[in-house]
Amino acid sequence: MAKLGGVFFGAMLLAIPVQGSADALTVSAKGRIDPACSISVQTPFPAADFANAGSAPGSAVLDCNTGFVLKATSANGAVTSTSAVSTGFTSSLNYKLRLILTLGDTVLTAVCNSRALVAGNSSCALSPGGAGLGSGGKPAFHRTAALQLAWTPPIQPRLVAGSYHDTLTITVAAAP
Repeated sequence: MAKLGGVFFGAMLLAIPVQGSADALTVSAKGRIDPACSISVQTPFPAADFANAGSAPGSAVLDCNTGFVLKATSANGAVTSTSAVSTGFTSSLNYKLRLILTLGDTVLTAVCNSRALVAGNSSCALSPGGAGLGSGGKPAFHRTAALQLAWTPPIQPRLVAGSYHDTLTITVAAAP
């Protein structure tokens, strides 16, 4: 009977309104997520036959939790060869870089001549010395940027035989 009385007593206590002031606890959660961006190669450019006009596709994956700016730098301003050059020949071939990146309903695109991608130059949207190709404040979550190199060898002077190369660096920086 004591057990039953205790349960009944407990139920009665719950039914009795509490008089006095109510206590409140306010918890504030604070923190920060810093802007962060990364870019990585998804598909590298394949080896190319520069003796004939052509193009080579590649792609990169972009992740930014805020708006961003893209820039590109060419180490040589062209694909070049270290082969000895004689009269009527050249060891340098200009190319064009095309970048296309879709962010929802916005498409970022730029086409730049390799000469415009040399350090300090600002004549193209991707030029290292310019403002860069901006996302307009839009972030990018695992977005693929389509890249393409295109070239047309000169008729005169002709390209000298040899291996050709350039180092193309594409950078991304947060720009909220």
